[in-house]
Amino acid sequence: MTFFVAAVALAMAFIMNAENSPVPAPFTQGDETFEPSPARQPSAAERGAREWLALIDEGEAAASRMAAAPDFQRRYSADLWELGVLLRLNNHGTPVSRQLVDEEVVGGAGGEGDFVRLVFATNFTGEAGTSEIVTLQQTDGTWRVADYEVVHPEDGCST
Repeated sequence: MTFFVAAVALAMAFIMNAENSPVPAPFTQGDETFEPSPARQPSAAERGAREWLALIDEGEAAASRMAAAPDFQRRYSADLWELGVLLRLNNHGTPVSRQLVDEEVVGGAGGEGDFVRLVFATNFTGEAGTSEIVTLQQTDGTWRVADYEVVHPEDGCST
């Protein structure tokens, strides 16, 4: 009986350690050992988009506008953008999950002014199955949001 208790305790310690381990362990199936795939590293554009999205998720309209590209700031006055952020939070709620599903370069071939279009599959507290489309422009070596829209699943319309 003591051996059984010790074996269970050892197995539980191994499982707990494996669950908290930042690096997945290899596993064996039959005669083959499989190494885990390395975690995908987000691009600089994706990191910029996620940082910016976190601002609007928190209702930080002024900060998100200031962090956006100059064209975005010209297109949306501070008052208009604040209203847009409030409407987005009111109509959709806050994000429950957000997963990148597409990243596409839509500008030139590698200099200032390039654009990247990111599409996120986002579930909000008030609406599931929504897409967020974030277009970023590289300005001064930094990816800044140039456009943002939420596309509704039922009709493909954006807000």
